[in-house]
Amino acid sequence: MATLWIASYDPIIKFNILKKEITIEGTNLNDIEEYKKLIDEINIQKIKDGLNKNLIFDFSSLNLDKKGEIFRENVLKIKKLISQGDIFQANLTTQVEIETSEEYNYLDIYSKIRSRLKAPFGGVIIGNIGGEKEGVLSTSPERFLKTSYDGYVETRPIKGTRPRNTNKEIDALNAIDLITNEKDRAENIMIVDLLRNDLGKVCETGSIVVTELLKLESYPKVHHLTSVIRGKIQKKKNWIDILKACWPGGSITGAPKVRACQRIYELEGFDRGPYCGSFLKLDWKGELDSNILIRSFILKKKKIKIFAGCGIVNDSIPSKENEELNWKLLPLIDSLR
Repeated sequence: MATLWIASYDPIIKFNILKKEITIEGTNLNDIEEYKKLIDEINIQKIKDGLNKNLIFDFSSLNLDKKGEIFRENVLKIKKLISQGDIFQANLTTQVEIETSEEYNYLDIYSKIRSRLKAPFGGVIIGNIGGEKEGVLSTSPERFLKTSYDGYVETRPIKGTRPRNTNKEIDALNAIDLITNEKDRAENIMIVDLLRNDLGKVCETGSIVVTELLKLESYPKVHHLTSVIRGKIQKKKNWIDILKACWPGGSITGAPKVRACQRIYELEGFDRGPYCGSFLKLDWKGELDSNILIRSFILKKKKIKIFAGCGIVNDSIPSKENEELNWKLLPLIDSLR
């Protein structure tokens, strides 16, 4: 079952805590003086200082060895499905759970995480499901779909990961290993083909191009391989059509997409919830931007669920995939320490 949280805000007051700036934008600013008065009453330094609480978490319930054992077994099961021609690829994930000593302000936790894991497509949403507060915190490095005012759509799938290292020589060797690895390159190209097919449902014939293929992108904790696909949107299509054609993202499902989703559900043993979904925003001119909800935390009451996953193909080695899983999972856990 898919869930959509949606809300309309007009106007929007934006806080840039680093620059200590507040801006306001919207379609109806007739009461601009009232909004200016509101802005004058906001103390940015107080907001910044309020997001530095000492947060205490209980890591004793983590059982990464057991999680790793189950993950490796599932890698073998996916490889068998691939050998049988059932699927070509699947993105296998795991989750761990951490207890908190009290029910903290979700923005405090997000501030702590983002101070350690900066990412271009992160965000936080706090809402209510069934009358209970729930938070989704993301430090995602992956854009899903972006539409532009001139009628184009872009997607930036990530496939391929290596850890960063404080030793510059080792760090460079890790990056080179990623760029030249046949398995990682094949995995990335497979998802590029899947997304080209998805965009082909809503883009003009012949307009879809891969503007960047297997580009190295480096973040504080990991190196990634990223590709960029772009196409011209058909005149009669809108952002709803684009989401229907492409969601959920191929990089966090697999190929063929529907069959991979079925197999993932059977193997993982838990509901992903918002994880691997998308944050999206739609402005007043119709421009859409969205992420893939990876490197994410789901908060509810005194529990934090943390997720990570890997793309599995025929050449996958269970121990290597488990190692990659830890490259992604451990920095998320450490960001809370």
